Amino acid sequence: MKYIFLLLCCASCTHHYYAPNTVQTPYLTEQHDATILGGVGSGDEFSGSEIHAVYSPIKHVAVMFNYFNVKSKVSENAQTSVSASQQSGNGRLTEFALGGYLPFANGSASIFGGYGKGFAKNNYGADILTNLRFERTFIQPTIAFRYAWADVGMAIRINRLRYLDGTVDLRLSADHADEFEAIKAIEEKTTIVFPELGLSFGARYRLLMLKFHLSMLTDTSVESLHFARTYAGMSFGINIQDIKKSKND
Repeated sequence: MKYIFLLLCCASCTHHYYAPNTVQTPYLTEQHDATILGGVGSGDEFSGSEIHAVYSPIKHVAVMFNYFNVKSKVSENAQTSVSASQQSGNGRLTEFALGGYLPFANGSASIFGGYGKGFAKNNYGADILTNLRFERTFIQPTIAFRYAWADVGMAIRINRLRYLDGTVDLRLSADHADEFEAIKAIEEKTTIVFPELGLSFGARYRLLMLKFHLSMLTDTSVESLHFARTYAGMSFGINIQDIKKSKND
């Protein structure tokens, strides 16, 4: 059994069983290029925090790291049979990737393959709980451009999700029948493959960077599985290779 990212709860009794994290769009041109960013974002009734990084140990080869932590956003004004304060949800995803890149004039093209694991814990109220573990593998081609003070990028991440194991309170079938059916459908599929589109825009000042991200799940067929469709975030960090360049200047 598997559950990719998180069972996020909201007071309107809608739960998401997957949410996209930031799709990195790194700009890489030479050995020791490196960027590390930390940020926050939100989607459909959930909020997230992230750390993502990329580093090139040798020319044309790079490693990538993503950490994603998510919590549900509960509206106290929603009219439900269970108090919003009784509901909660959180999920986590940690993954690594290895890839190659090719620089060109004002740009960089790359492709990464990655693997990660995570968990999802949810409380629907009245001590109705779910706890699911999952793994994700992906392939991600990316193109990025750099100008005087700005970076822009686009990537397509092809995900393969597999739920490993978990526990689901059977009372969910009576009190939240639609959620129970969504979990059953996910379990029956065994693996789920779908693409995500990632867009980014970053502003740079010396070695500092402020970056805005938008990740979108483009396959509408997974809506019946209660997957979240979008995640928008903002991150702040440094281009580590620019530290040396700044000292030389």
